[in-house]
Amino acid sequence: MLNKKPQKYFVLLSYFLLSLIGGLIVFHAMNWGPWAYSDSSAYVSAAKNILSGKGFSIIHSSGEVSAVTEFPPFYPIFLSMFFRSNAGFLGCIQISNVLLFIFSIFIFSQILLTATEDHLLSLIGTLLFMSFPLIISTFSSAMSEPLFLFLLLLSIYAHQVYVKKKK
Repeated sequence: MLNKKPQKYFVLLSYFLLSLIGGLIVFHAMNWGPWAYSDSSAYVSAAKNILSGKGFSIIHSSGEVSAVTEFPPFYPIFLSMFFRSNAGFLGCIQISNVLLFIFSIFIFSQILLTATEDHLLSLIGTLLFMSFPLIISTFSSAMSEPLFLFLLLLSIYAHQVYVKKKK
């Protein structure tokens, strides 16, 4: 009879390695940096203003200052917590998106493994998730979606663990 502990560690290691490969895919997808829309400039502007003590505001190209009310508020706060300089925000977004994708792939694999209790099915689902073009495109952006998807997957997994273990 096989000992289940080494098998469990092998499965976790395989998901971790898949996650790292996914991180490399997203890193390569952002070869010239993350793609962005006008929302992205608002997030970066708000994060810079938070860091410089100007509050939760956006400075528009006209010079007008307005409060951040039309965008998800946590993303600029997230950016300002991790990026302590005004230079290199796009590089920092690139690094954070790679890390968010790595963690999202791993958590997604654990969600599937917990739900199906089938290593092969979980592995196939994880491979599909990490290679789906829309997911890669989303995680290669300077938008709030990578953080949202990571937090969503984390909350789903936490709920699964709670229901399963009552902890």
